[in-house]
Amino acid sequence: TVELEIEDKLKVLFTSKGDVLVAVVIDVFQELGAKAIPGEPGRDDVIVEFEGKHAVIEVKGKKSSAAESDAAQLEKWVAGFKEEKGTDPKGILLIDAYCETPLAERIETAFPHQMLKYSTQREHCLITTTQLLGLLLEARAHPEKRVDLVNSLFSTIGLFQQFSDWHKFLTAPAPVPAKAK
Repeated sequence: TVELEIEDKLKVLFTSKGDVLVAVVIDVFQELGAKAIPGEPGRDDVIVEFEGKHAVIEVKGKKSSAAESDAAQLEKWVAGFKEEKGTDPKGILLIDAYCETPLAERIETAFPHQMLKYSTQREHCLITTTQLLGLLLEARAHPEKRVDLVNSLFSTIGLFQQFSDWHKFLTAPAPVPAKAK
């Protein structure tokens, strides 16, 4: 496990939303050896190319869980990419669910049951940003696994199962004792 004192840049993966989160996601995919670029403003968040495969990634930092509307938005970007480029990209929905809640206090599921059928039918990969952090840390620790780890995102349909328990790769710092009165 790694102490939560990881690079501040990586803390963004489980504490943020918006452009700052998208920028770090791009950096992570680039470190993993993929070509990752921002999508067109107001459209797909990230376009990834890895070993001849393409992915369209919708990145969301949310106060709550993912929603079917997030998956529908991703599907719209996937269809647009296919229409423009003539090739089928992998749709990846990357969520920092409950981003305003401390990691240790997150108990709700990031992807509610009602959206799973929709995303599975469309062969989306549903992954949290914390799982992406686990994948990155595993690739750093075992560079020989990097290609297989990235390819696992392209082969996953529905919920990404690896790195679901952040306690296995991160440890929270010990609480600071309250000052004596």
